[in-house]
Amino acid sequence: MPPDDGPPRPVRRIRLARPAVPPARAAASGWAYPFRPEPWDEIESLYARVVVRRPDLDHMLAIARSVRAWDATKELAAFTISHTHDLMVRPLPPVDPPFDVVAPPELPRSAQ
Repeated sequence: MPPDDGPPRPVRRIRLARPAVPPARAAASGWAYPFRPEPWDEIESLYARVVVRRPDLDHMLAIARSVRAWDATKELAAFTISHTHDLMVRPLPPVDPPFDVVAPPELPRSAQ
Protein backbone atom coordinates (compact mmCIF):
# COMPACT_ATOMS: atom_id res chain seq x y z
CA MET A 1 0.00 0.00 0.00
CA PRO A 2 1.46 3.44 -0.96
CA PRO A 3 2.26 5.90 1.83
CA ASP A 4 -0.44 8.39 2.74
CA ASP A 5 0.52 11.73 1.17
CA GLY A 6 -2.57 13.52 2.43
CA PRO A 7 -5.85 14.02 0.63
CA PRO A 8 -6.07 12.83 -2.96
CA ARG A 9 -5.29 15.41 -5.61
CA PRO A 10 -8.25 16.55 -7.67
CA VAL A 11 -8.45 15.25 -11.23
CA ARG A 12 -8.50 18.02 -13.77
CA ARG A 13 -10.54 17.16 -16.80
CA ILE A 14 -10.00 19.24 -19.91
CA ARG A 15 -12.58 19.22 -22.65
CA LEU A 16 -11.23 20.10 -26.07
CA ALA A 17 -13.50 21.62 -28.66
CA ARG A 18 -13.59 19.72 -31.91
CA PRO A 19 -12.49 21.82 -34.88
CA ALA A 20 -14.78 22.08 -37.86
CA VAL A 21 -13.04 19.63 -40.20
CA PRO A 22 -14.62 18.30 -43.36
CA PRO A 23 -15.52 14.59 -42.86
CA ALA A 24 -13.12 13.39 -45.56
CA ARG A 25 -10.21 15.20 -43.87
CA ALA A 26 -11.16 13.91 -40.43
CA ALA A 27 -11.34 10.32 -41.67
CA ALA A 28 -7.96 10.67 -43.36
CA SER A 29 -6.31 11.94 -40.16
CA GLY A 30 -7.39 9.05 -37.90
CA TRP A 31 -4.86 6.52 -36.60
CA ALA A 32 -5.66 3.17 -38.21
CA TYR A 33 -2.94 0.98 -36.70
CA PRO A 34 -2.84 -1.08 -33.49
CA PHE A 35 -1.93 0.82 -30.35
CA ARG A 36 1.21 -0.70 -28.82
CA PRO A 37 1.85 1.01 -25.46
CA GLU A 38 5.40 1.60 -24.24
CA PRO A 39 6.29 1.94 -20.54
CA TRP A 40 6.20 5.57 -19.40
CA ASP A 41 9.63 5.30 -17.74
CA GLU A 42 11.10 4.27 -21.11
CA ILE A 43 9.36 7.17 -22.86
CA GLU A 44 10.69 9.61 -20.25
CA SER A 45 14.20 8.13 -20.55
CA LEU A 46 14.06 8.44 -24.34
CA TYR A 47 13.09 12.11 -24.26
CA ALA A 48 15.63 12.87 -21.50
CA ARG A 49 18.35 11.65 -23.90
CA VAL A 50 16.84 13.39 -26.92
CA VAL A 51 16.50 16.88 -25.42
CA VAL A 52 20.27 17.01 -24.90
CA ARG A 53 20.65 17.38 -28.66
CA ARG A 54 17.12 18.59 -29.49
CA PRO A 55 16.01 21.13 -26.83
CA ASP A 56 12.99 21.98 -29.01
CA LEU A 57 11.49 18.61 -27.93
CA ASP A 58 11.57 19.45 -24.21
CA HIS A 59 7.77 19.61 -24.16
CA MET A 60 7.67 15.87 -24.90
CA LEU A 61 9.84 15.20 -21.85
CA ALA A 62 7.54 17.45 -19.81
CA ILE A 63 4.51 15.38 -20.86
CA ALA A 64 6.15 12.09 -19.83
CA ARG A 65 7.33 13.54 -16.51
CA SER A 66 3.91 15.01 -15.80
CA VAL A 67 2.13 11.70 -16.41
CA ARG A 68 4.55 9.91 -14.07
CA ALA A 69 4.49 12.67 -11.42
CA TRP A 70 0.68 12.59 -11.24
CA ASP A 71 0.70 8.78 -11.21
CA ALA A 72 -1.46 8.75 -14.32
CA THR A 73 0.40 5.77 -15.80
CA LYS A 74 -2.53 3.55 -14.80
CA GLU A 75 -4.94 5.77 -16.71
CA LEU A 76 -2.92 6.75 -19.80
CA ALA A 77 -0.94 4.70 -22.29
CA ALA A 78 1.43 6.03 -24.91
CA PHE A 79 3.95 5.19 -27.58
CA THR A 80 6.29 7.18 -29.77
CA ILE A 81 5.83 7.53 -33.50
CA SER A 82 8.67 8.40 -35.89
CA HIS A 83 10.99 7.63 -32.99
CA THR A 84 10.70 10.95 -31.13
CA HIS A 85 8.71 13.58 -32.98
CA ASP A 86 5.26 12.25 -32.17
CA LEU A 87 3.79 10.88 -28.97
CA MET A 88 0.48 9.04 -29.16
CA VAL A 89 -1.41 9.10 -25.83
CA ARG A 90 -4.70 7.30 -25.16
CA PRO A 91 -6.77 6.57 -22.07
CA LEU A 92 -6.64 3.00 -20.84
CA PRO A 93 -7.81 0.55 -21.91
CA PRO A 94 -6.80 1.22 -25.53
CA VAL A 95 -9.58 0.95 -28.08
CA ASP A 96 -9.44 -0.62 -31.50
CA PRO A 97 -8.45 1.70 -34.37
CA PRO A 98 -9.30 3.99 -35.98
CA PHE A 99 -9.23 6.79 -33.43
CA ASP A 100 -8.83 10.55 -33.65
CA VAL A 101 -5.45 12.23 -33.85
CA VAL A 102 -4.79 15.71 -32.52
CA ALA A 103 -1.85 17.30 -34.29
CA PRO A 104 -0.58 20.82 -34.90
CA PRO A 105 -1.18 22.30 -38.34
CA GLU A 106 1.52 21.78 -40.92
CA LEU A 107 4.08 24.57 -40.97
CA PRO A 108 5.30 26.06 -44.26
CA ARG A 109 8.78 24.80 -45.12
CA SER A 110 10.17 28.31 -44.62
CA ALA A 111 9.08 28.18 -40.94
CA GLN A 112 10.63 24.76 -40.21
